[in-house]
Amino acid sequence: MKKLLNFYIRFVQKILITILLTILYFIAFSITKLLLTLVPNKHFRHLKNCDSYWLTAEDYSANKSSALEQS
Repeated sequence: MKKLLNFYIRFVQKILITILLTILYFIAFSITKLLLTLVPNKHFRHLKNCDSYWLTAEDYSANKSSALEQS
């Protein structure tokens, strides 16, 4: 009976630790996301440039394909 109780306690501890680590992960992720949106300084500027570069590339390829279809 004592072995079964120890197994149950360890099982519950593993589940609680997993839940706690998941909560901490999402808290850290949301803080990072908040910092990226609230602090637009030179350290985070390259992320926005990269996103706008890919958007420009998608627009270019869409315009190129529509131009080919029209001709």
